[in-house]
Amino acid sequence: MNELIASIYEAALIGDKWISVFDQISTRFDARGASIFAWDGDRTSFVASDKMAHMLATTAAAEMAQYNIRAPRLLALNHSGFVSELDLVSIEEINQNRLYQEYLIPMGLHASVGTHIHGIGNDNLICTIDGFPSFNHAKAAIPDLDPLRAHLARAISISARLSFQRAKAITQALEAIGIPTAVIGISGRLFAANALFEPLLGVSVFDHSAGIKLKDSRASAHLQKSLEQMRTRKATGCSIPVASDTDERSRVLHLMPISGEAQDLFSPDMVLLTLAGGNKGKPLPAPLLKVLYDLTPAESQVAQAINEGLSANQISASQGKSVETVRVQIRSILSKTGTNSQRELMLLLRDLSH
Repeated sequence: MNELIASIYEAALIGDKWISVFDQISTRFDARGASIFAWDGDRTSFVASDKMAHMLATTAAAEMAQYNIRAPRLLALNHSGFVSELDLVSIEEINQNRLYQEYLIPMGLHASVGTHIHGIGNDNLICTIDGFPSFNHAKAAIPDLDPLRAHLARAISISARLSFQRAKAITQALEAIGIPTAVIGISGRLFAANALFEPLLGVSVFDHSAGIKLKDSRASAHLQKSLEQMRTRKATGCSIPVASDTDERSRVLHLMPISGEAQDLFSPDMVLLTLAGGNKGKPLPAPLLKVLYDLTPAESQVAQAINEGLSANQISASQGKSVETVRVQIRSILSKTGTNSQRELMLLLRDLSH
């Protein structure tokens, strides 16, 4: 058990280790798989062992989400420990429910235990161990699983706090090149702001308990609509013109979801706000582009070259790779940045540098 606990805390620091933790848990308790997922009724994100990933993706699908009766019941129970399948649903319900009949039972994942763990800013984290040999086996495992719950909760807290620190580091890096930046939650709650953004607070940006608002009412309404679209995955980012208080020029507020190195399942969905339109800043360095948009190192170098005005042929020649490889990387960059052309990408990157 000590080795498993050590692995849990290692996963808190290195997110890729969670799958190994789930494999250890499922092997130790003779189950088929384990997972931790965030669930709010509209969408599901998860980290799971390979055997569980397909089932969770199915559960998250719009058609099947309505049949997931155990997740909302587990949340409503608010029990500070693991509970078994039959603590949440009856045999009769299992026999009549599509999710059980079409997926869980055929995949051997219907005998399970689960627990609700309070995360930072996201109370809907659920840990499940699925696919015990029987309902009785699942129930019998609970006394041995309950002591692990505290370690899982601490590891999740550590992981979330590290995500906040990485997000804060992004605001500081952008401050160094002259860009006012803040990090907010998907609900609009302000988490961090750099020294260039802070003077705007209480002047043109207002931090309310329900989320930030802008003095420019039209831009503020656009901001709220954009956050809602990002929450439901209908948009990945946007740019909002904001009227200036001090002159006739408009500024542009860019919204970018934080992903990759600076975000994980266990922290709230976070959005980066950058304000462009002030004094000219320095070009965005490739490592910062990599973190902002979850680019690969090669993609960040290509993005930087596009920002400098180079064509695909010129990038191919300067970086020693084929034109087709460059074009594939450009398509990936456009997808990750939410832009539709190299010109649009160049305008976005140059706007961020001003």
